[in-house]
Amino acid sequence: MWLSRLPARLSDHFIPICSTSEARGEFDLQSAQDWEAFLSLRARELCVGGRLLVVLPGVADDGSVGLEPLFHSANQALEEMVSEAVITSTERSQMTLMNHLRPESALLSPFQQPGEFCGLVVEECKKCRLPDSAWEEYQRNGDERALTASRVSFLRTAFLPSFACALTHANHDDGEVVNRFAEELENRLHRLVAIRPVAMHTLVQIMVFARKA
Repeated sequence: MWLSRLPARLSDHFIPICSTSEARGEFDLQSAQDWEAFLSLRARELCVGGRLLVVLPGVADDGSVGLEPLFHSANQALEEMVSEAVITSTERSQMTLMNHLRPESALLSPFQQPGEFCGLVVEECKKCRLPDSAWEEYQRNGDERALTASRVSFLRTAFLPSFACALTHANHDDGEVVNRFAEELENRLHRLVAIRPVAMHTLVQIMVFARKA
């Protein structure tokens, strides 16, 4: 789901899956190329009869990934930081993530004709819904602060390093700049996420490929 290169900058969002920009098509193309490259390289490594298990975040039939509310809150927080001169518009534009998820049909497209790709065939392909343990705990105890903290912690862990790379005044030794940015983003996220707590209905995509020839 992490691309080999950034094909374009997005004007409306930091993550391609939530963008409605025309540039999103470039992410679809780059993702397709990277997926085929990944499969071809793994096919070279496998002996005949070998198996490749791939586990990815899943995309629902309607194109959603279940994390959109959190992503939109983070995007709003970044836009607020630009409007209040906490970060520059240039820094914000450089926070486009090289992360792009594709639906099952797109992942299977290399195998449509003639039913295999580089000697690989699809043995199993399924999606499973993941439990939202933070939401389940919130339903039991009503602790909104704990739920919000869990959401914010996830986003910080997954994406803060990528955001921090866009800070023009930061370098590998300037932890203070990164920490100030992180604290500002977290504070805004806590406020925005707490406005309307929602469950995160996420999926996992599981695929098994076999090397036939």
